[in-house]
Amino acid sequence: MLIEEPVQELRLPELKREPFEDASDEIKLTGFPVSCSTFDLLQTKYRGSVFVKDLLQYHKKVKMLAYLISRKHVPTKRGIMYFGT
Repeated sequence: MLIEEPVQELRLPELKREPFEDASDEIKLTGFPVSCSTFDLLQTKYRGSVFVKDLLQYHKKVKMLAYLISRKHVPTKRGIMYFGT
């Protein structure tokens, strides 16, 4: 060789991953998070203490947190009924 240079050993910096940033990127790409639940992105970890079987006892007394997937409007004789998933 005409010129002999020392070999440099290069290292890539270690990237830090944050679950919130990953979920944010997934939402931008797909419209929903893949690596976690939508509810995991909430600021609070409190999920309530009322079970589904007890909801009738708490009618109009509790607040519900839900993730709307689809809805349907059905005309009936008495008006329109609304269904949601």
